[in-house]
Amino acid sequence: MKLDRLSDVMDRNSRLLKQVEAQLKENNKHAGAIDLTPWLVSSLVFFFLYHYMQG
Repeated sequence: MKLDRLSDVMDRNSRLLKQVEAQLKENNKHAGAIDLTPWLVSSLVFFFLYHYMQG
């Protein structure tokens, strides 16, 4: 009885560990991506300010 319970817990932990490993691999694939949000926001602000001052 206790052995079956222990086996179930070990199986569950093994599945969870495999899920975590898969998530880590997926996250590592996207780790090299460059976040362009600050560049984009600053460019848009500069663009609108430039046109506002010109016109």
